[in-house]
Amino acid sequence: MNKPVYQPQHFQDDEIDLFELAEKLWDRKVVITAITAIVTTISIVIALVLPPTWQSKTNILVAPLSSFSKLESIYREAGLTPIITANLDNYRPAPDEEIPSSINIYDLYHHILVRSATQIETPSAALDISQSPDQRSITIVATASSAENTAAAINSLIQIAHDFIFETIEKDFKAKVHTLQTSINQSISILEQQFLNANQVEQETFIRDIRIAENSNIPPLSQLTLPSDLEDYQFLLGKSILERKLEEVQKERSNYRLLSSPRAGDENNPLLPEVFPLAMKLKPLLSEPTFSVLEPVFVAQPAPVPTTPIKPKKKLIIALGIVLGGMLGVFIALIQIAIASRKEKLSNRASVDSMQPITDATFHQKT
Repeated sequence: MNKPVYQPQHFQDDEIDLFELAEKLWDRKVVITAITAIVTTISIVIALVLPPTWQSKTNILVAPLSSFSKLESIYREAGLTPIITANLDNYRPAPDEEIPSSINIYDLYHHILVRSATQIETPSAALDISQSPDQRSITIVATASSAENTAAAINSLIQIAHDFIFETIEKDFKAKVHTLQTSINQSISILEQQFLNANQVEQETFIRDIRIAENSNIPPLSQLTLPSDLEDYQFLLGKSILERKLEEVQKERSNYRLLSSPRAGDENNPLLPEVFPLAMKLKPLLSEPTFSVLEPVFVAQPAPVPTTPIKPKKKLIIALGIVLGGMLGVFIALIQIAIASRKEKLSNRASVDSMQPITDATFHQKT
């Protein structure tokens, strides 16, 4: 029986010849260059079309304790306790929480900045407010599509915070002054009313005793006072002495200046001895101090207008475009090489499969 004998087949191995691959890539240098140029052009267009983003920042430092001496002196001179101190630690008021009676200036300022930032932030300007770990400074960063907007947003925010602090201090001062004035005026009114009541009672007593002395025809005494055990029997002094005493009591009312019920012509009269110390407490409360001269915080410098945008980074975008374009060009060239190589292998295999088998007889004849 004749058995078919196939001639040996020779297949190409799968080893990669780097030199051959390099030659093939070089043959496709036009494709690689074209793709790199296209991607680079796209990256250039993107770098030029993307809108610029600008950023500015500034640091705010809490003023030294010595800067609070003016504020404290204003309050102390008025007999008040300042709302702002530098001794309360780690206070974080909520946005809708009322400011307490005594808070730390650093925490108050940070709270105001965060709350006020919502009034300034727009889609084209964003604000970021952060505290340093040691809680000695506050950093404000503004990002906007316009260089001028970044600086304007920060400086506006600082001004709003300043105004709010001064408004808060002034409001607190006036409220405390009003409360203290009301309390002192009430005390003065009570003392002066007591004086008037006592004077009125004394006048009524003398008038009664004058009537008794007149009706009883009591002769005047040589002495103007009675022994203490006879004070309730003043009518014994006689009508003429009692009338003189009544006149003195009546004049006593006009000798003093009453704050609760002033009268024309009393401006130069002295105050009641009991009222005078209270009136001295009212005097410093009548002044209106200027709080705008205070420096609760220290701004390192006004936010500068940036000269260079932070985005887009044009050089980086173009560099990435060149690199990615080259990589994409090489990748496409490798795909083309792989496709061509596979077609070549399939063609060789088809030609081998089409060969006719050789029988033993034919083989022996040839041998």
